[in-house]
Amino acid sequence: KSGSKPFNYEREQLQKQEQASAAVSAATPVAPAPAKTKKLSFKEQRELGGLPAAIAALEAEQAEITEALADGSLYGSDNARAVELSERSVQIDDALMAALERWEVLGKPV
Repeated sequence: KSGSKPFNYEREQLQKQEQASAAVSAATPVAPAPAKTKKLSFKEQRELGGLPAAIAALEAEQAEITEALADGSLYGSDNARAVELSERSVQIDDALMAALERWEVLGKPV
């Protein structure tokens, strides 16, 4: 038969096409499954609800300390108090950072 291709040739071509499509699908990254949203526990909900007030209280205390330390007379009249306020200011900075990080963690659904 002239013009007809042998049976093996057609089967080889089909196998090559299947292998090529399999390689393309293997190379295509599969989108990760969406993460399940985690519902906050009752304790976490209460903590999240109280964080804004706690942060506001820390910021208010820090503002008072900053104002007291800005007055240079405190260092001359009561140096021990100035040192105490400076140390408390550092503690407030740490507490504020921790509270803000916690707020971010609890506020974002996972």
